[in-house]
Amino acid sequence: MLDRDDWRKIKEKHGIPDAICSFSMGEKVAAWKKKDDDAKKAKDYKARVVAIDALLKDMKTYQDALKKAKPAKFKGKTPGEQTKNQQDAIGAFAHELTYGENMRAEFNRMANPMAELQAQVKAARARLANVKKDDSDALAVFYAQQLRNDVGLPVKMVARVNTDPAIHAALETYEKVADDLDQLVNHAKQKDPDKVWRGCQLALTGLAFAIGAN
Repeated sequence: MLDRDDWRKIKEKHGIPDAICSFSMGEKVAAWKKKDDDAKKAKDYKARVVAIDALLKDMKTYQDALKKAKPAKFKGKTPGEQTKNQQDAIGAFAHELTYGENMRAEFNRMANPMAELQAQVKAARARLANVKKDDSDALAVFYAQQLRNDVGLPVKMVARVNTDPAIHAALETYEKVADDLDQLVNHAKQKDPDKVWRGCQLALTGLAFAIGAN
């Protein structure tokens, strides 16, 4: 995420006025950075979530101020240039806000690893219920996107930060079934959708049992 100096450069580039909001975004970013650095050193992800939540709230307030401001307040020799600078500033800020929200999601995943994993497994099971057992293409997509990416990657990420034996048992369960599914989906000469569906179901049932997901 941008630091205070980077934010100052954006302000100068687009001519964002100092009084556009009731507070300085640069100061808010600097204050957040200090809190986040302290929490990072302590490996306290819950504190990192709290800190970035406060920053994101301020960022959304600032974003609203950018949108509501009159273009004439921005840098530019003509109304067209001023409007462009305002829109470019809004775009740059929206990009940074999205980055911050993604960072927040990562912190939350690390702070609440079991809850995050349970949510992913439950969501994948619900999606699998809507996939036809004889639809090879849909099952291949489900395996690649929902099971491997939406569930498999979080399982691995959670296992890196959580010493709970259930998590590691879940990881072993997932990796064994995932290897078998990869063979069925990507390497088998003849596709057998029934085996793929049962493999997906087995993987999710095993994971759900291991981590306590309903």
